[in-house]
Amino acid sequence: MLLMTGGRDSIDVKCPVRILHGLADEEVPPQRALKLADRLKSEDVTVTFIKYGDHVLETESDFEQMWSAVSEVSEKFYEFDLRSPSSG
Repeated sequence: MLLMTGGRDSIDVKCPVRILHGLADEEVPPQRALKLADRLKSEDVTVTFIKYGDHVLETESDFEQMWSAVSEVSEKFYEFDLRSPSSG
């Protein structure tokens, strides 16, 4: 966990970040998601805890939440014009 040894804003990532973490994860403690969020330089970081989610987050509901997070960032920062092959 070398990345986690620095202090606040020590990880030079400035793009939007969405972290989804299962509260039933027995391999990575949920607190690690908060620590990671604190280390990122990005001002646009959202941590979502999934109450019954485990380490792999593989249920239909988990995938829906992941898709929602990706869609949120995509809609916020990218404009697609499907009429143009070079769009996006």
